Amino acid sequence: MVHIKMEIRENRLNKFINDISQLKINSRNIYLVAFTLYLSVAFLKTTMVTDYLSTHLLNYGAYLAMSILFFKWMFFSRFTKWQLILEALIFLFSGISWIKSGDPLAFYMTTLVITAKGLDFEEILKWYVILATIILVLIVLLSELDVIRNLSYLRMGHIRYAFGIVYPTDFASHVFYLLLAYCYLWFHSLNYKHYLILFIIAGLIYYFTNARLDTILILAIIPTMIIARKKQYTNFDSHGILNYSWMTTGIIAYLAIMVSVFYSTNGPLVLINKLISSRISLSHSGFIDYGVSVVGQAVKEYGWGGAKGFRNFNVGGQLHQYFMLDSSFIRLLLIYGIVLFLLIITAVSYTALRAIKIGNFALVAVLFLVALSCLIDQHMLELAYNPFYISIYASVETASYLDKRVGITS
Repeated sequence: MVHIKMEIRENRLNKFINDISQLKINSRNIYLVAFTLYLSVAFLKTTMVTDYLSTHLLNYGAYLAMSILFFKWMFFSRFTKWQLILEALIFLFSGISWIKSGDPLAFYMTTLVITAKGLDFEEILKWYVILATIILVLIVLLSELDVIRNLSYLRMGHIRYAFGIVYPTDFASHVFYLLLAYCYLWFHSLNYKHYLILFIIAGLIYYFTNARLDTILILAIIPTMIIARKKQYTNFDSHGILNYSWMTTGIIAYLAIMVSVFYSTNGPLVLINKLISSRISLSHSGFIDYGVSVVGQAVKEYGWGGAKGFRNFNVGGQLHQYFMLDSSFIRLLLIYGIVLFLLIITAVSYTALRAIKIGNFALVAVLFLVALSCLIDQHMLELAYNPFYISIYASVETASYLDKRVGITS
């Protein structure tokens, strides 16, 4: 009996070693390893695990992931002379922006995008959904078991819970982007049952986090996906009006900037500013205090998220102790500079235009909803929330391929 058990263990060990030896060192696998490492550390930095796990250690994990991706770019990428020059310039400007602003997020995101060239976006997104869902569920369980802190904030008599994330609205944003990813991947099978689930989740998010704007964003997924599916699978919009939706990111970014620059305490936007938690006036202050740079600048912010922010909130919780550029478009312009602002807005708009041309209206819908989120939230360049910009350079499904995959024949 002992001999049989030893033989079984030896066979299992040999099989494991054989499986490992069969793993290929190729472009796809290198990217997924780096993607997994970076997503893990980026997600953990948005949680209260940082009470126990050094932020410096997580930063080293991010540096390692970027080093792996840069190695992939150097030795496993193919490009023409002009592609090489363009990609090198993007690396250069995003690197300069990191040095000038002290914030590496733009460099991280551009690296993730450039090195995803030719890879299957759907496969990357599936891996994001699996890993992000597992981490989020574990973090919620740890917070409920009091292993990590579940920060709670009081607003107008309503207790807002963060469930192990650094702030309630950040938890809601995690849920929003995960739901968006689920809807993209299962776009062909969405029906009223899924929309009902989205409605229920939106209600729960509002009840437990009081994240009003993120609740609206989750609800906005429903009509957006209904319209996108009609455009994808029926003769809806025969005049092609939705074919111009690729411009929405640029338009929303332009409106965010104009509203912020020309905001006045005596103007017509005071009520709207109040309803969206002073986001417009804070963005206006950002323009007044810092102005706009070409390649980035350091902006000092004071938030209420995480351990330090939670202490700040409990000291007074007044607006004069809070300064955050919550709009991603304003952050992109003020912190990372004009060059990266124009580059990213142009790249996202072109990606939406390309999606329209190949008939992938699931991606068009998602990029529209991401743009709405970027109007009020700061997560545009954070992979822990937004994996969709990887579609800028990765391979996405065409309409004919999507139809074939889901069994639709012409």
